[in-house]
Order: sequence, then C-alpha cells, then structure tokens
Amino acid sequence: MTIKKVLVFMLLAALVLPVMVISGMAVESGAELVCFIDGENVTRWADTSVVYRKKANTEQNEWGYNVVVGADGKVMKLIDSGDTSGKNLFIPEDGMVVSATGTKIEWLKTNIVAGDYVYYDSISSRVLVSKDGEFSPFYEVGHTITGFNQVRYASTFIIYNKSGNQTGTNGYGYEVSVNSEGTIISAGGNDNTVPDSGYVISAIEPADKEFLKMYGIVGASAVIGSDKKTVIISYNSENLRKSVQLRIEGLNTKISGAKASYMQIDYDELESKITSFEIISDYASITLQKRNKLFEEIDAVGYEISESPAVELRGIWHETVETTVAGVQKVVSDLKAAGINQLNLGISSGYNTILPLVDDFPFKQKASLRGVDILQAYVDECEKAGIELIVSVAIFRNSAGASTIKPEWLTKSNGVESAEDESQYFFNPANNEYREYIKRYLLFIIENYEIDGLQLDYIRYPGTVGGIDYGYDDLTKSMFAEKYNVDASIVDEIATRQSSHSMWSQWIEFKVELVTSFVEEIRLLTTTIRPDIYLSAAVASDTRLSTYCQDTEKWMQDGLLDAIYPMTYGEGVLSSRLDTFAGFTGESAYLFMGSGSYMTLSDAETYKQTIDSRYNADGVCFFEYFSYLAHGYSKFLLQNAFKTPALTPTLSSTEAVKAQIEYAAKRINDVIVPYEGITQDKATQIIDSLDALSGDITIEKTDAAIEAINAIIEGTDSEIAIQADLAKLRKIILLSKDAAKAAYPGIDKDESTVESEAESEAATSGVESQADKTKSNFPLPLIIAIGAVIVAAGVVFVIKKKKK
Repeated sequence: MTIKKVLVFMLLAALVLPVMVISGMAVESGAELVCFIDGENVTRWADTSVVYRKKANTEQNEWGYNVVVGADGKVMKLIDSGDTSGKNLFIPEDGMVVSATGTKIEWLKTNIVAGDYVYYDSISSRVLVSKDGEFSPFYEVGHTITGFNQVRYASTFIIYNKSGNQTGTNGYGYEVSVNSEGTIISAGGNDNTVPDSGYVISAIEPADKEFLKMYGIVGASAVIGSDKKTVIISYNSENLRKSVQLRIEGLNTKISGAKASYMQIDYDELESKITSFEIISDYASITLQKRNKLFEEIDAVGYEISESPAVELRGIWHETVETTVAGVQKVVSDLKAAGINQLNLGISSGYNTILPLVDDFPFKQKASLRGVDILQAYVDECEKAGIELIVSVAIFRNSAGASTIKPEWLTKSNGVESAEDESQYFFNPANNEYREYIKRYLLFIIENYEIDGLQLDYIRYPGTVGGIDYGYDDLTKSMFAEKYNVDASIVDEIATRQSSHSMWSQWIEFKVELVTSFVEEIRLLTTTIRPDIYLSAAVASDTRLSTYCQDTEKWMQDGLLDAIYPMTYGEGVLSSRLDTFAGFTGESAYLFMGSGSYMTLSDAETYKQTIDSRYNADGVCFFEYFSYLAHGYSKFLLQNAFKTPALTPTLSSTEAVKAQIEYAAKRINDVIVPYEGITQDKATQIIDSLDALSGDITIEKTDAAIEAINAIIEGTDSEIAIQADLAKLRKIILLSKDAAKAAYPGIDKDESTVESEAESEAATSGVESQADKTKSNFPLPLIIAIGAVIVAAGVVFVIKKKKK
C-alpha cells in the first residue's frame, strides 16, 4: 500500500499499455480538435494528461509539457518538459493549465499553438481546440466492434445484447447502456444489465475506454452498422434535448426514491432547484459551454440528494512523511476540516519506523527524525481533534528491499522471469524468528501508545500473478515436506507446474494456514494486552486463496478481526465487491470499504462509492491523504455526502449510540410522520422505546426494544427505513469495546521505564507460534481464555511510555 509501490505500478502500466489518443471532429463546426483528459487537478502520472484549474498552482514538477490558458480561453504560452518555469506552475485566474507527460505530450505539441482557443469539457473528459473560440456540443464518431456476447478479453470492444442478462465483466473496463430506441441511457461501471431490446457497449483497453467516456454520454445515439462491425455514436440537437430531459428525469426519480426511503434531506429546497432549470427553446444553437454549465448544475443537485448520517466511518489512509510535530498538526487539521473521523496511519514493519525503538530491536527509527516521536505526536493530535487513530502496520512487507539487514527473513520466488519478482520486499510468513520479532514490535506499540486500533496491512504473500509464486525458500519447502510426508523436491515440481501439479491445492492451503495462524497469534496478543482496541486488516479485493494466500472469509468466520478494509480500488471495483465482503462480515464485524482516491476517479464515481459504502457497509476509507485533498474529493464531498459531521461507530460507542438514536428519532419526526409513513401515535411509541435505552445500554435491552418497535411498524411503509436505523444501532452496541476501554488503565506518561527484552519475550511467549506446528483444533475463544490466564499468572507487564 506504499506510495512508492503505487507509483511503480502506475509507471509500469503506462509503459505496457501505451494510451492512444482518440480524436473526433465535431460534425457541425468541423474545426475542432479533441484530446482525452485523464483527470482534473490530479497527480500527473507518467503518460497522462491533466487539466488544472480553480486553484492557485499545479503543484507538479517541471517534467511535463504545459499549455497555459487565460480566462478568455486563449493559449497564453507553451512550456516544454524540463523547463523549470513549469514547476508548480501558476494557474491564471479563471483560466487553466493543460499538462501532459510521456506519450500524451505529442498531441499537445502538434495541435496547439499560442493564440489558439482551448476549452475543457468536464462532462466528457476532453479538451477541444479551435481557432475562433466556438465549440459545438455535436459530433458523430465510429468504433470497430470485435465481437458480440463474448468474454471481454484484452484488445476487445464487445456488444452485449441479450436482454436482461448481466455483461459479466470485471471492474476494470467501462460500459454504456443503450435502450431499444438507440439512446444511451447510462454511462460507466461494469457488469451492467442489458436493457430490454437494447445493448451494452463494453471496453477494456485504455484508448477504447477513453472513446466511450468522451462520446458515450447519456442522451447520445448509438447505431450498430448493418455489417455488425461498427458502432456509430452521434450527438445532435435532439440528443441534447434528450440529455437534459434524462438528467432531469433522473433527479425526479432520485427524489422519489429518497422519499420512499424516508431520507433526511430538504425536499422543498431540492424540488425547487429542479423546477428552476431553464427550459431551452433552441437546442440547435446552444454552445458546448452553455450545455456543460447546465449539466453541471443538474448534476450538483443530484449529488445533494443524499443524507449525511450521524454515525459512519469516513476514514483515510496516510503513510506519514512528516518529520515534525507541526507537520503532524497540519495533517490532522486537514483531516478535521475535511470531515474525516478516522486516520489509518501506515507505518513500516520496523525499518526506518516513525517511533523510537529500544536498542535491542534489529531495526531503528528513521535517522532524519532525530528521536522525534511522530507516532506519539499523532496520538496527541488525533485525541485533541476527536479523530480515531488506527495504526496500520505492514506486517510482511520489507520496505528496505534488497538493502535489508535481515535477508534470511525474506521469502523466495519460483524464479519466473516474465513477471516482477517481489521476494526482496516480503518477509517469509514461515520464518518463526521474524514472526516473533514482529509480534514484539506490535507489542511495543500497543503497550506504549494509546492508539484506538491496530490494522494489519500486507498480511499476505506477494501476489501470484503471471506465473510467479512465492514460498520456495528452504525453510518453507522443508516444513511443507514434513507436513505432507513428501520429499522437498516435490515443492520444486510445484514451482514449475503450479496449478497443474497434483499437490498445488495442498501447497496453497499450507501457505494460507501460515498466514491465518499468524492472524490468530496477533488476535491473542491484542485480546490479552489491549482488549480495548479494534483489530482490523486491510485486505485484498481479490479473495482467491491462490493469489495472496489471504483467507479473509475464514478470518471473519473465526472472529479473528473486528473489522476489514477491502482495498477495492478502481472504477466500479468497490461496488462490485460489496456483496462479497458484506457476506464475510455480516453483523459480527465492521466493513469499511477502501476507495482509491489516488486513481483519479471522477467525482461521480467517488460519490457512488461513498454512497454504496454507506448503505451496504459501515463506511468508506480513502487511499490516500495527499490525493484525497489534491484531487478535490474533500471539497466535493463536503458539499453533499459529508455536509454534516459524523461519529465513527468505534471511537466511543456510547456517543455513537446516542447520536444514532437521535438521528433515528429525527427521521421519524421530520420525515416519516410528515410523509405519512406511520401515525403520530406510533411514532411516539417508537421514540419512547428508543429513549428508554438511554443510560445503561445493553444488547439485551436493545433487542427487547427492537422487538417492540418491530411489532409497531410491521406492515407500515416506513418499516424498512426504521429497521435499517435499528440495525445500525444494534451493531454499534453489539461490537462496542467501551467496557474494555473503561477498564484499560492507560499509559503512565510520567514514567520512563520501557520493558526489557526479557519482559517483552515473556509477554509474547504467552502467544504460541503456529509457524512450525500443526494447526490447533481448539476454538479461538478457548485459546484466548487459556492464553490470558497463563499471561496473567506468569507475567507482570510494565506498561510505560519511553521518556524522550
């Protein structure tokens, strides 16, 4: 999850899949040139084009080609890549900068000169260039079809026309849906349902996705050629009329849905905005600028049709680069202003860590910090700001790479040269010495810092992709051979044949158990030492065991974690994986979905992921801090989904329960009763039952109250809405750790004693290592209970904070 890793991945992807620029001539003006834009105010990765506007500076380095456009739309100057004047370039007021790198530079150089007019069409993610400043919204373009109702492999452009069926595509493409009249009625996402007597156009290659994003807008016409080899997409004045009509119809449908769900929004204000939209009499003469202004106003109202709940996770990941307390204060202040209520602070597995360690640890704090305890600064500042602090530790990740001082702890690949080998970046889950070390590191953190939660990141093997696999070090091979009573040479055969080998499934199962057993050990550690904190994991979106040897489903079934954060990054990925992960957690753990803000998602996609996480999970967590702010998602969501503050369900469950009861009562009084969802008499009975929960709230009292309320609302129109509020309330109470928090004595910061190596070993010795043992058949609760008794009887822990 490191920023460096993300950068490397994006660079490799850009090199492997060079992006073709699709150009389309506007039908009626005939004088415009068009170029796809990868994002607005986002990080300018390799081989990308970005528009920067409505901010002071680009905040990018000088290694990009820049087109500076004034408020009048005219190109003021062109700045070549490498010219230092292009570094953190000033953006003209009401103007913009079009900036590109790599393969995207040539188009700008070839087609734009000083004095040209340039317009950014944010609706279709493109810039248009003309000599006269006139830009038409109309066009006609075509694209080759590669097949019908086939699997969407690489280099394909597929039409799906089996009415009512899903396209069955993964989350990495882009689709538009066409109705029976040949009008595009939706754009975006994957695995869409084919409209009745219509079809879905589906793309996977970057250039093909760009084509659909630029031209496949709602309201456009799509016609499949008689030869079935080409699809023509066109947009004229009649299409523009349809676009406006469909957008307004969409708002009315959304308002109706909100009323049916009894959402807490200002219906009068929103309906007034919808009816106020100008009715255009002459669609043929409208400019692209005027069309987009109208579309943006309509879309903004659509985003406003959303609640802002009192309780939900609004989290963010951040791998700290701060070196001073002032730097920490700025980050926390930014998060508070953005309405973020939980910080997942990523730290290394020890190498160059942000906290001072005692001398007998093999790794040391980053030297440039000079002893400044950045983790303690985050503890202090987050507590002041009321932001929940989760420390996310990269468990098996070796951030030192090949320069590690512990090469004997690393895993080993099967040596496939056609794929990237990550061996040097991962410690070996089978290595008991490393497992004991990392447990001691975690123990040091939870004993010396008043954090609210511990998150396991990189709790897995490197990915088995492209033929490469891991675990082929001598230790792992010998352990596998011993367990299955075979010669170690069998593992060498597995390395070559992989899934075709008869013992491939046992090999995967063996590695899965190594990872799972370590999660069990950490669970026992936290339950014994810090039962007040929530233990979670950042888990892969790909849940196939053969990919990462990460058995998220079993972890949840066995109660090993209090929450999971699926890293469902990418357009459409989060929404497509929600049901799977919700099935893992149910009511027994929290589900906080990961949204990839670093991936330059559109505002519409970010909004969708936020709302989907709200109603189908327990909240959303964005990766990561810098991109979330730089890409404008913070400002955007504060205008709609995050317009009022929210509490996390976990920082103080008592406060969260109070807030949820008040929110449920407000829904009943302000929305359900006025819209005749229930009678006032029934509403009074429900609110009285909720009020009776105040004080000593237990799950038993809650269940009794819910049972009584369900009897009152049975058969009413508001039954589903009220039950949803009650389900959230019950989950907060059921998973509360407030009792353990109240019992936790805290850390005495006035003392300077830090436990000795012997004391640390005594603490971790109560957590039996599973790396070289047969997996225990004892149920986890019994293991925890026994471990707690052993530790309590034999170990006296000195929970102190090291004095600086």
